[in-house]
Amino acid sequence: MNPSPEKTRISAFQERLQQSNIDACLLILSRDVFYYTGTAQPCILIVTPDRYCLMVRRAFDFVRNETFVEPEKLMDGGDFNAALQWLSDHGISSGKIGLNWISFRQDYT
Repeated sequence: MNPSPEKTRISAFQERLQQSNIDACLLILSRDVFYYTGTAQPCILIVTPDRYCLMVRRAFDFVRNETFVEPEKLMDGGDFNAALQWLSDHGISSGKIGLNWISFRQDYT
């Protein structure tokens, strides 16, 4: 059985991070969070080349029921300080960190 398109979105994003030598990316815009997780509720999606976490800032029970993200990857609450702490707890205390798609700008020169 093939993984669902939703599951492959984060995997493809993780591959792109690795290819671009980016250590992590924080997605906060609802349209971007929705594309990768299926929820547009206030969240921070943290993605590294080998793991990810969805920090749910409000409506945790609602998000848990509507998202296709595995329950063990959901975290109730969180702000930028908590996101940085999560990164540090997972071995990322320095390096390249992108915010939404800013890190993937195309150079047209």
